[in-house]
Amino acid sequence: MDKGYSVILLLFLTAILSGCATGISGARRAAPVQFEQSPEGSLQNPIIDSNITLVEALKKYAPPEFKKRQGFVEVLYYSFDGKIHQGQLVIDKRLMEDIREVFRVALENKFPIGSV
Repeated sequence: MDKGYSVILLLFLTAILSGCATGISGARRAAPVQFEQSPEGSLQNPIIDSNITLVEALKKYAPPEFKKRQGFVEVLYYSFDGKIHQGQLVIDKRLMEDIREVFRVALENKFPIGSV
């Protein structure tokens, strides 16, 4: 067999066989994995009722000593629509942990809250 012919045959077979390893041969690829998003109104995907910063919440005039005492709390709560919502409260910093606990217990017991 001629050496040039052997090289051409080898290249031809390589090209054909490489098509078997790719999509050229008609082989099907596995579908990409798609992650399902949690339904809106769940713990993983609550309905956002308020999404502001503490600075935005305290825009109105208030004495500086009052503003210094204020804290910002994000809470999850069970609403009357049967879904989980996320709200925000501006409260005295000394009450922040108590408020978080109240909302945690209310959510755990599905106690409905109108809005936060």
